[in-house]
Amino acid sequence: MVLKKTSRKLAALYEECQSKGRSRIKVDHVEEILAKIDRKRRKIVAALAEATDKADREKLERKLGVIDTQRSRGRELLDLVRADGS
Repeated sequence: MVLKKTSRKLAALYEECQSKGRSRIKVDHVEEILAKIDRKRRKIVAALAEATDKADREKLERKLGVIDTQRSRGRELLDLVRADGS
């Protein structure tokens, strides 16, 4: 649930940054989301290390893929916000 909520928030911030000429997004907001994503990634990596069932491992690996995509989008957004001077 946390991953979906964080992904939606990141997408909303990204859309706002893309749609407006001058962003009102603060660097702190993006860094907070990236921190949440990193915490979730650490939890999933730990769960993956303990998982023995093949189906569980595949599910966790898919989640890691989503998280890595979100991290790269978040870093891209952070670069845009910093370049915007916020």
